[in-house]
Amino acid sequence: SLVLQCAPGFFVKRGLGPGMHSLWEGAKGYATQIKGKLTGRQHSIEGRVVVEEKKLAEGGFGFVYRVVDGKTGEQFALKKILCQDKERFRLAKREVDILTKLPAHKNIVGFHGASVEAAPGGKGKEVCILLELCPGGHLLDMLDRYQGKPPEGIIVGGLKDVS
Repeated sequence: SLVLQCAPGFFVKRGLGPGMHSLWEGAKGYATQIKGKLTGRQHSIEGRVVVEEKKLAEGGFGFVYRVVDGKTGEQFALKKILCQDKERFRLAKREVDILTKLPAHKNIVGFHGASVEAAPGGKGKEVCILLELCPGGHLLDMLDRYQGKPPEGIIVGGLKDVS
């Protein structure tokens, strides 16, 4: 699947077949395991307890991690937005409100819930958004693969899916 960010916080996915990339997979990260148990930071979201497994991406206001549901083993993407002031918190809550109202659709990344936690170090809040994991890589990775000029079929297919 390929994931396109069409506006801040809004992602549209596009299946492009084997070897293509999505938004989240690609940045180097780490997971700690002791005797088969994940030991990353845990988050409770919509009745699920997920454990951070690997940092996938980093931006100006937050991070995206691959997380695993400790009970089912399902993998998700966890977007964590650091909110050190009221305006950033308002914007993060607005993103969650919009995601909550979006209908389920094969070309929109699935939303599985959100939570608000104290930020590490006690400086502000952290809004955690649990999303469908689309494994593969960055949109930029795909562009790099084609030296910035992906084949016309890929471009047309992506535009059809978002139109």
